[in-house]
Amino acid sequence: MAAVVGDQFRSAQEQLQLVYERNTWSSDTVTDLNGRLLLKVKRPTFSATDVLITDPSSRPIVVIYHELKNFRTNWKVFREQSRDTPLLCTVRKSSRIQFSLSLDVFLASNNPDSDSSEPDFQVKKEVLGSSIEVSRGRGGAVVARAEAISLLSNTRYQISVAPGIDYVFVLSLILIVKEKEEARQTAPSSNLR
Repeated sequence: MAAVVGDQFRSAQEQLQLVYERNTWSSDTVTDLNGRLLLKVKRPTFSATDVLITDPSSRPIVVIYHELKNFRTNWKVFREQSRDTPLLCTVRKSSRIQFSLSLDVFLASNNPDSDSSEPDFQVKKEVLGSSIEVSRGRGGAVVARAEAISLLSNTRYQISVAPGIDYVFVLSLILIVKEKEEARQTAPSSNLR
């Protein structure tokens, strides 16, 4: 599979193990198991509604926007920090009524509004579960999994990414799940659900 964000963000031979840590007062971080900083994440504040993934020196890699379209929230992932840059993927709920979270992921070359369109990837999380899974298509092989490290605190995840899969792409999908969960908890009537 070609990289979604870039070849430099995937491993050809071995499974990648990463740690994503959400921080209240500063940027979130993604490190390898040795603690080497790989990425930073700037989550929404009062003045910004986008999620920005940067390299360790704060250069933008991708930005995640949400939009309400046809009474359905779509998330769009773009390269760098602007909607004027190439679209990488569109993410939306698999169905309008859900008991557990299921998101369909359409790469830029796949039109999510086409009646015959099948998702390229799917993201799933059980309501009371602590893990997030990314699989190819609907019901395909699992290519990444994020597991909560501590059950007392839902702020650290160990992420396993299969060989050949872009870890920035996987992180963007995990961030969308976390943002959807937070929106649901803080504003039950919000359109972000």
